[in-house]
Amino acid sequence: VEILKGVEGVRQVLPSVTLNIGEDITTAMARVQQRGGQATELILAMPLTAPHHNGRFDADESVIRLGVQVLTELATNIY
Repeated sequence: VEILKGVEGVRQVLPSVTLNIGEDITTAMARVQQRGGQATELILAMPLTAPHHNGRFDADESVIRLGVQVLTELATNIY
């Protein structure tokens, strides 16, 4: 959590959030953890133009750049 707070563009870091979304990611994470690995899910929020899986949904591409910065920071500073 502290690592992410230092990434330019990150405004808020929530260590845990209840979203009530699909179980596909939690199933994959559980399998990784069962095999001794570590898993996490990152959600980079953006304004929504329409609900997910909707023809009017339009992602804010600037968040993709932020996501790359976040993943790079985690990969290079996690240990």
